[in-house]
Amino acid sequence: MGVRTWGNSPVGSTEMVSGTYEVEGEVRCRLLNALPLLPVLPSDAWESPLVGLLADEIVKDDPGQEAVLDRLLDLLLIAVLRAWFARLTRRPRAGTAPTAIPSLGRRSG
Repeated sequence: MGVRTWGNSPVGSTEMVSGTYEVEGEVRCRLLNALPLLPVLPSDAWESPLVGLLADEIVKDDPGQEAVLDRLLDLLLIAVLRAWFARLTRRPRAGTAPTAIPSLGRRSG
């Protein structure tokens, strides 16, 4: 499963979550093209139990652990993107609101 944690202090004040997706396809390209190089979402900008759950699960080596971590990262990515896009719609910048990004399209119904 690879490296799950790293750093220079187990009690440090900064935590970072990193994940990779090895998927090719149109949806991935459209999403990545719509995002800035480094979207930032401060911890005080959203609430989610997913980070704590991921922290609890990342230290385990139980059967099926890779599937659990993969799904948690999927959920976390979706939650972060939702919160990030929601912040943009509250503070609109030209062409950056989710419904105004041509590569993502518009929501129907």
